[in-house]
Amino acid sequence: MKCILLCLLLGAVYSEEEKVVGGVEADDEHDPQALNALNGFFIKFIDHATDNHCFDQEKERIVIGNLEKITKQVVAGEKFEFLLRAGVSDKCADVATHPLLEAANGDGEYNKFFVKAEDCGIDSSELGEHKISIVWQQWKDDHYNYPKLEDVDGKHPLEGLWTGEANGCRDHRI
Repeated sequence: MKCILLCLLLGAVYSEEEKVVGGVEADDEHDPQALNALNGFFIKFIDHATDNHCFDQEKERIVIGNLEKITKQVVAGEKFEFLLRAGVSDKCADVATHPLLEAANGDGEYNKFFVKAEDCGIDSSELGEHKISIVWQQWKDDHYNYPKLEDVDGKHPLEGLWTGEANGCRDHRI
């Protein structure tokens, strides 16, 4: 009897028709929750970098290139991971807002800080590759938790601007 129950439970958990709780799945830029998470992250990023004297809100913009990969994992909330190309530039202050972040539910005052690389005349390959992990938890006051920002290729690092440990943080501009 125990064996039958175990088999039934395992069958339910591993059923191909059901999503496994905790399983990682591909996501895309059409998921509003993913866009909101990314927008929430970048709002916090700008606040941290500004507080650390590594971002000039009057002149600088976050240049976003290719959004190479998004994954979502349902845990205690939803964990999103983004692999994208991005950097900071002072050459794009008058460029229109990146449509992905403009579409998200964020603070509209921050939208002007995010621009598309192609609108700035910057090839996405010139930007650094970054991995951002974000956990959305609806029951918390600040719904977004930012466990990790990682500079994958070391090109145009953002991690030091986030943590305040950037020596010569203004030297890493595009």
